[in-house]
Amino acid sequence: MNDDELIDRLGRIEAQLTDLNREVVQAIESSKSAHHRIDDLKHDICWTLGTSVTVVGIFASTLTAVLQRI
Repeated sequence: MNDDELIDRLGRIEAQLTDLNREVVQAIESSKSAHHRIDDLKHDICWTLGTSVTVVGIFASTLTAVLQRI
């Protein structure tokens, strides 16, 4: 392999590494975004469950109090 072929191959390898680096950066950014969305979803689910349990508890307490008076 002569010097020109070697330089050509190294240039192609460098271009491929540059493209790969861009893809890796995009994948990292995408995973960060997905992680943020998952955290938001987890917060929303926990809030909804907590609120639902509270409402059911209040309803059960009220129903119990009403039924005891009957």
